[in-house]
Amino acid sequence: MMNGSGMMADGMWLGILLVGLVVILVIFAFFKLLNSRIDGDSAKHQNEGDFSLIILNERLAKGEIQVEEYNHLKGIILKSEK
Repeated sequence: MMNGSGMMADGMWLGILLVGLVVILVIFAFFKLLNSRIDGDSAKHQNEGDFSLIILNERLAKGEIQVEEYNHLKGIILKSEK
């Protein structure tokens, strides 16, 4: 009768490689997700500043504020973005 342990020994290396590959993929996905969340947060803050400028421009166009107040508020918004 054949023992068959020779076949298992050969297949064991393939299993170890596959487990290692899965671990590497999980770590890669984790860091990719982490970076996308960080980039998303900075983009969110950038969009808030853009949204503030849009509202400010609309208020000037409607005549709700004067040019002097517009320039003052625009300076504040631009400083807060930096």
